[in-house]
Amino acid sequence: MALRRGIYIVPTHRWYIERTVWLIAGLVILVVTALAAFVNPLWVLAVVVTALASIIVSLTGFCVVGNVLYRLGFKPMLGRSGLTRDFYFMQTDSWYLERRIYLAVGINLTIASVLSLVHSAWWLLFPGFVGVAMLVFATTGFCIMANSLYWTGAEPRLARDVVTQLEIQLLVDPTAPDESAEMIPGGANEAHGLYRLHDALDGGHESLPLGLLFGEQLPAGSGEAVVLRVPVVLGRPPLGLE
Repeated sequence: MALRRGIYIVPTHRWYIERTVWLIAGLVILVVTALAAFVNPLWVLAVVVTALASIIVSLTGFCVVGNVLYRLGFKPMLGRSGLTRDFYFMQTDSWYLERRIYLAVGINLTIASVLSLVHSAWWLLFPGFVGVAMLVFATTGFCIMANSLYWTGAEPRLARDVVTQLEIQLLVDPTAPDESAEMIPGGANEAHGLYRLHDALDGGHESLPLGLLFGEQLPAGSGEAVVLRVPVVLGRPPLGLE
């Protein structure tokens, strides 16, 4: 199976319900993991409760914290429409990338927490790592697990940008072939431009006005001398120079 290329980043333009839930869950996991490591190992049961709540969200779409935030005026980006206005439910019509994150995190946290009680306290490092990763996810939009799922084919519904390797290469090598259309995944969000950089080249898909041609000199004719010099434009924006 060919791995998909690109970097998956969720929107960070506002604190919507799903992003705020990741922030709160990350803080809770970090605090109770520290309490389990330095105060009482049984504090890790709070991590198990958080993990089970994550699994329930993935299976049913219902989130207790999400509904509290909904009542406080936060708006969802993955909310289920047409169910009820009084409660928040996450979409569960398919196993898209963000829904898989809830399930994978819940299962892994549960296993690591149980192992920390019955095998070794060193297993608490995993909940600590997950807590830090969730804080990074909420603040920057980048998540290691989310990108792992994206690279293996999971389709996201939240995406600020998916920066492809080709788009990065174009900034370094302007002669690279433009195959971005073949690398953009399909989906409902494609119409909103969420799967590619918007206007990576200023006016790159616009035709030049015909009137500009009248200000240009004609090409050299037969027998006329041609003076070699550096091209007027070097590279592509934003690294291009004139």
